[in-house]
Amino acid sequence: MEPIELKKLKGQVPHEVEAALRDQALKAEGWAGKVRLCFAAILVAAAVAAWPQPAPPRYIYIAIAAAWLTTFIIVRLRLKQGTSDSLVTLTTLIDFTLVNAGLLLFVWQRPWPVSGSGLFLCYFPLLAVASLRYRVGLVVVAGLYAAAFYTMASLIALGSPWFRVSMLLMTTLVCAFGSRKPKDLMVAVVNRALLNAFNLGAKHRGSELNTLFHEAVFPPAILDLPTIWCSSKHEPGTETAGDYYQVFETEKGPLLVLADLGGQGPGSFRDLARLHQSLLRIVLEEPVLTGILGRLNAYLWQTYGGQRQLPCFLARWEGDVMEYASAAHLPALHLGKTDRSRLEPTCGAVGEREDAQFASASVPFPARDMLLVYTDGLYRKLADDRVQGIAEIEGLADRFSHGEVNTFCHRVFDCAQPGLDDPKDDCTLVVVRRQPKATEESKTTASA
Repeated sequence: MEPIELKKLKGQVPHEVEAALRDQALKAEGWAGKVRLCFAAILVAAAVAAWPQPAPPRYIYIAIAAAWLTTFIIVRLRLKQGTSDSLVTLTTLIDFTLVNAGLLLFVWQRPWPVSGSGLFLCYFPLLAVASLRYRVGLVVVAGLYAAAFYTMASLIALGSPWFRVSMLLMTTLVCAFGSRKPKDLMVAVVNRALLNAFNLGAKHRGSELNTLFHEAVFPPAILDLPTIWCSSKHEPGTETAGDYYQVFETEKGPLLVLADLGGQGPGSFRDLARLHQSLLRIVLEEPVLTGILGRLNAYLWQTYGGQRQLPCFLARWEGDVMEYASAAHLPALHLGKTDRSRLEPTCGAVGEREDAQFASASVPFPARDMLLVYTDGLYRKLADDRVQGIAEIEGLADRFSHGEVNTFCHRVFDCAQPGLDDPKDDCTLVVVRRQPKATEESKTTASA
């Protein structure tokens, strides 16, 4: 359903377009003036060419040429005083009346002079000029006016006029259709532009809200704790959101949580805020990783009834051991001094089943080892499927893992986001390095 503001704007579009087309109709008077001058010149030339013939045709040409020139001058002077829709209508009908008057003068010359038939061709440029004013009614009236008069004149002097009249009416129809279509096209184009602008504005507002939310909830991009050093980078998605990252300091050691709830619009921020509030309470009350996942599963099942799942990765460091639980999350990477290993999921996603069981695992994690964990938005610009995306990120990790932690994090993230377009989905990357013993002990002593 379209917002009320957008409906109001779209309702104003036909009126704005109509006003613009009225201005265009008045500007078309310039073309009409050129046509009048052209007609005057052609008729003078026709009079010169007809001079050896009997007198009436040449005088008729001169009289009509003088009428066109006089009309041109009067209209030009009148336009300096201002314009109006009535003036446009009046000048158009005067143009057709001049042609009709010329035909009438030739009708009085019996038999009809062959040279007089050429005036019929003047109708077509005048119809084209009338169509430039983008007023369907004016084109139709002018065309019917010309057709009616020419039919009458032909029946009096020539006989059957139906072929020429049919050509005239067909030209009127085409010009009328052409004068109408630009208005429909302009309205359609402006409506599409309004809708695109509104959607783009909504995306930008959503992206700004996403950024503000994550700045408020996420920990700092660089987090220096006694046990671990965390470097992270996040980019909000323009279409979907839902990434969640936090580091909790617990009695058993720092606890990292990275999850992807998914969602769109402002509702996703509300859902993430509720998830954060629930985790704050759960982490304080539950010391075991599987217990945290169990409590979180109960919350999600009660809130969404199995309609939304939460792939997530939890890790906690105690001494030189890291315990982790990966609930259907992307494989994390454990980067040692000489080797790299995947930390595959240990259980299904949180919120998938009411009676879900969760498991954790432990790995040695000595000083200076690193952990790389990310959400699926990170590889969306590199690959369309999960398997290829994981391979791309692992390739970047192998390429840059020898660098300093912050540099490592930013290079992997930036290389996974080529181009200047904003990502469609939230993307988050976290790199954790185990602090050296001396650093850990000095920070512990300083905090004490």
